Amino acid sequence: MLIGIISSAVLTVAFVFLVNPFLTMLGTTKETFDYASRYLTIIYLGIPATMLYNLTASLLRSVGDSKTPLYLLLFSSVLNVGLDLLFIVVFKWDVAGAAIATVVSQLISAVFCCIYICFKVKLLLPTKESFTSIGRMVADELKVGCPMGLQNSVISIGMMVLQYFVNQFGSYAVAGYTIGNRVQMLVQNPMNSISMVIATFAGQNEGAGKYDRIRKGVNYCLILCITYAIAVGALTMLFATPITGIFTSNSSQQTIDYSVQFIFWNCPFEFTLGMLFIYRGTIQGLKNGIIPMIGSLIEVLMRICAPVILSSIIGYISICVAGPAAWTASMLLMLAVYYIKMKGFKNKKALA
Repeated sequence: MLIGIISSAVLTVAFVFLVNPFLTMLGTTKETFDYASRYLTIIYLGIPATMLYNLTASLLRSVGDSKTPLYLLLFSSVLNVGLDLLFIVVFKWDVAGAAIATVVSQLISAVFCCIYICFKVKLLLPTKESFTSIGRMVADELKVGCPMGLQNSVISIGMMVLQYFVNQFGSYAVAGYTIGNRVQMLVQNPMNSISMVIATFAGQNEGAGKYDRIRKGVNYCLILCITYAIAVGALTMLFATPITGIFTSNSSQQTIDYSVQFIFWNCPFEFTLGMLFIYRGTIQGLKNGIIPMIGSLIEVLMRICAPVILSSIIGYISICVAGPAAWTASMLLMLAVYYIKMKGFKNKKALA
């Protein structure tokens, strides 16, 4: 709670003042600058609400209650969509309405989480004794949390740098890339969930010394992810144009073409992303956070190198291939480390 209060206050103040310099640094086009500035300013003002929801939901999961955060997340998502329609369609608040809807829905869900904890999970409520040895406790939390946060931050930084190159191709490319990227995120979410499952599975079985079960679990997850990636990737490519139409309203044909092009270059490589999720999740479950961090750095490097090297040759396609190049490079590292670890477990079992 202490880390959340301090960090959300610092981040809110810092990013509200830095939003326009950030957008300028990223080369945001004139047509989209004001929209982006308004949207991000509201989102940054809502950081405390986001932090509160994530904190309370995590606290509930920590005591074995995963259903309540899920129900509140579903409620928040439905509420977000409803508020989007109200603020954008009815009130005509354009991008500001979308941002306000996101913040308000998260805040309401966070408040419900707090109320639930107060009445149903009172053991999570802090007391005066909770703040004894606070320095050591905060240090322990940061020791675990910083590498995880840094990994996500590194990937986000890579996406920001890639956005800089996208902006150079104009507002149609920006819109097309944004739509294509959202479609790709929808496709990858189930695989990301399987990654979290295999991380828990691997950690539990390593603790029990059941290394063969880790290998079997990884193999089954690989089959599931690769089959899903190929099937859904093919369907997404087949219906790329109508899917893009869901995200657009009176958009130009150029925007649609850019989006479809992004989908066509990403979907054939979704299976490598699925493999990356499985191997990375397994390695994380085996309590190794350094290798996934290195993999994230490789992803950032590939996302930067692709447009830097290829943009003058193949133009916008260099943006499209940046993601698949990043996934493949990082996946190969995870694959090698996974098999080295499995070989080590096999030798350990033989010695035993």
